[in-house]
Amino acid sequence: MHNAEHYSSVYASSSCSMDSLASSLDEGDTTSLLKLQRYNSYDISRDTLYVSKSICLITPLPFMQACKKFLIQLYKAVTSQQPPPLPLESYIHNILYEVPLPPPGRSLKFYGVYEPVICQRPGPSELPLSDYPLREAFELLGLENLVQVFTCVLLEMQILLYSQDYQRLMTVAEGITTLLFPFQWQHVYVPILPASLLHFLDAPVPYLMGLQSKEGTDRSKLELPQGANLCFVDIDNHFIELPEEFPQFPNKVDFIQELSEVLVQFGIPPEGSLHCSESTSKLKNMVLKDLVNDKKNGNVCTNNISMYELL
Repeated sequence: MHNAEHYSSVYASSSCSMDSLASSLDEGDTTSLLKLQRYNSYDISRDTLYVSKSICLITPLPFMQACKKFLIQLYKAVTSQQPPPLPLESYIHNILYEVPLPPPGRSLKFYGVYEPVICQRPGPSELPLSDYPLREAFELLGLENLVQVFTCVLLEMQILLYSQDYQRLMTVAEGITTLLFPFQWQHVYVPILPASLLHFLDAPVPYLMGLQSKEGTDRSKLELPQGANLCFVDIDNHFIELPEEFPQFPNKVDFIQELSEVLVQFGIPPEGSLHCSESTSKLKNMVLKDLVNDKKNGNVCTNNISMYELL
């Protein structure tokens, strides 16, 4: 009650001051004051109000590339000076109500704003659907680091991905879970963890989570759990902090060499963009051309089509 009375007295004194001020203003000052008030207000009959909007496609299956192509065409139509062939609502209605889900083993072609979009659903005897390119995961982490993270996943440890780019978090997380086939990650999976849910990192269970880093934030300033079971993966700085007493992958150097032969065939550098480490330095000393021609391991894929389904 005291606050209300105090507010009333202040408002009354302010009103009196404004009245006295208005009486002392000349006609030019009054016009300027009215213009200022008009700029700070919204008039539906005169002004145009711009509101930010976002369109997100939620599909039963992760057809990421098809959705991306459709949204890019929709965005180009919105920002283009030339109007699209049909109203934008027509394309949205078409993909919502007229584009069916392709049956297993079949492909589907539907039309976006400017060009057709094709998506394919794998059959029961094919590799599962994975629309995130494994090539980018290898380039982001490098072969040796990816093997280290893959080992942590097989041992059901806690893996925390760290990057400024949301897309990198999704690419690495989806790439790791794709490489698990025919196994599946059965534990907590949050590729992008909101900042308000950082306490989830204290969970005493295996998890695979991704956390966005802020520019200029140091690793030492992060309030992360001090568990001995945590694998910290800094994607942007190409750094991995392994858990305590981390076991070595059996025949690790030979295994990385065999994988390098396959990667070189498709033009993927085994070391990615990482700094030289123990295993990658050994691989750099090898002649990559000899790795491609050498078939002594017997594991170099001869069917390029099956490999392209992954890469």
